[in-house]
Amino acid sequence: MKLNLAQDYVLNQLKSLGAKDIVVTSNSGESFQNKFANNEVVANKNWDTSNLSIFLSVGDEGNSKTGSTNISYSDQTAIDAQLKRLIKFTKNTATNKNFLGLPSENFKYREVRGIYDPEIKSLGKNSISILRDAIDLANQKGAERTGGTLTHNYGTTRIVTSTDIDESYNYSNILLSLRALTSDSSAHKVCVSTNMKEFKYRPKVIQAANEAKLASYPERIKSGKYDIMFQPMAFSNLVSEVGKATIAESVENGLSFYTNKLNKQVTSEKFSLFDVGNLARGLGSRPLDSEGRPTKATELISSGDLKTYLNNSSSAKRFKLQPTANAGILYSKPSNLVVPIGRKSDEKLLAGLEDGLIITNSWYHRYQNYIKGSFSALPRDAIFVVKGGKIIGSAKDIRISGDMINIMKNVDELSNKKERIVNWESDIPSEVPSARINNIKVTSV
Repeated sequence: MKLNLAQDYVLNQLKSLGAKDIVVTSNSGESFQNKFANNEVVANKNWDTSNLSIFLSVGDEGNSKTGSTNISYSDQTAIDAQLKRLIKFTKNTATNKNFLGLPSENFKYREVRGIYDPEIKSLGKNSISILRDAIDLANQKGAERTGGTLTHNYGTTRIVTSTDIDESYNYSNILLSLRALTSDSSAHKVCVSTNMKEFKYRPKVIQAANEAKLASYPERIKSGKYDIMFQPMAFSNLVSEVGKATIAESVENGLSFYTNKLNKQVTSEKFSLFDVGNLARGLGSRPLDSEGRPTKATELISSGDLKTYLNNSSSAKRFKLQPTANAGILYSKPSNLVVPIGRKSDEKLLAGLEDGLIITNSWYHRYQNYIKGSFSALPRDAIFVVKGGKIIGSAKDIRISGDMINIMKNVDELSNKKERIVNWESDIPSEVPSARINNIKVTSV
């Protein structure tokens, strides 16, 4: 059965089987990945991303039981069998007191600009030429080896619900993640875009090669407190953790350092944060969330003060907040995290760093205590030592640690340019500048 026909059939069948709140989501598309190591392409993969997923509730309002699954839609007989099993299984689950129903408003949707480019769809396996150009350019600029991935995706998402929503949108994206290496150092950069026109990967490749060379001959440094300039990729990891901490369900589940922090200062006054679900050309943008609410911009942190939690319809009711259109039906999620820029260039941020470090990337952000936000992380790739506002060398084998609220309260300056980042450690799309943060604990490991 064709995907859209199967989607309509599933919705109608679930209604006839007594389901109440129903969301049936289809995705049809393709994903391509080229993996490279030691200057050579080592794997080419592509796969069909088409799928059909279901959320439903059974029972009376306030006493609902909920279920969700992906199903095979090959033929009607298979669909019928799966739906009957799903209904039976859901009726035997515990009541989900946190689910308070789908929204029932008559919504209007606006097109989100620039989230689909047919050039990405037509790129196909020709992306290999981009990858070979990136590898050659990095080597020309002094990298001895390169590694990473080039991926691109495209597709169409359609959402139909028991509340008579039937909306679809197209999407596309392309991401180059490249690590440039010398014999004793490395640098990592990413370039991400929803369209080929803005996919300016060559400057990022050159920057990676230059930073890898500059970071050669790294040395161990003394443990202590340092002022640190975080480049956008490193800062995006911190911003991603801040964004996750604003999720209402994370607060309820004891996984947030922003518990009981609404309308209180949680960061420096120089830091603000928005979640923008309808951001033009945003990697996480879409016209509607998983419940069918139109996406929008939400101010999460305003000059240091926490203004709201990201929520869906149910968690908004539980917290007595306005819905932010960030469903996941059972768990809210950020879309695009945007940090407003500051007033100084990266060069001036560096010039104001008297005795400190530049961190270009960090991995393994792990918590010892979620409520306190106590964490440690391992900076990797190029780490630069700064004296008197100038880079004098490079460092290696360090760990940063502290608690997230104190670290974010120590944000001293933000740069006047920002970058779009999606990375392994920060998988929430973000637009962030560089940040200078004071008084961070650094341990030599």
